Amino acid sequence: MKIDLSKNGFESLFTPWQTEIVYMLTENPGREWTSGVLHTEMFDREPVSRASVINFMKELEAWGVVQVTYDKAQGGEYRIYMFQHTEESLRGYFASLAENWAKETRNPSSTKTVKEII
Repeated sequence: MKIDLSKNGFESLFTPWQTEIVYMLTENPGREWTSGVLHTEMFDREPVSRASVINFMKELEAWGVVQVTYDKAQGGEYRIYMFQHTEESLRGYFASLAENWAKETRNPSSTKTVKEII
C-alpha cells in the first residue's frame, strides 16, 4: 500500500478508479459482488479493465477488507466478494493498520499524520 500524503481520505491510499470502487462498496455493505458486476458499474464511471478490478479485489481480500466465497455455475467457478464495511469503519480499519505500522517501526509520530489523512 502506498500512501500519498498530499491527498486526503481514500484518495491518499488508492488511485481514482480504485477510490470509486471503494465508495461503491461502502455504499452497499453486505451486498455480494462479482468482478463482472463491479467492472460493469465501474466502467460507466471510468473505463478500467476487468483484470484491474479483479487484481484490486484480490488486494482488498489480502488486507482482510473483503470476504470471498466461491460459486459454481455454467462456465466455471466464480468469486463472490462480500464487503462488510461502511465508509467510517473502513477508515478506522486503515487507521488501525497505520497505527500498527507506526508501532512496529517505532515511529509513533507518523501515526498522527496518517490518521489525520485517512
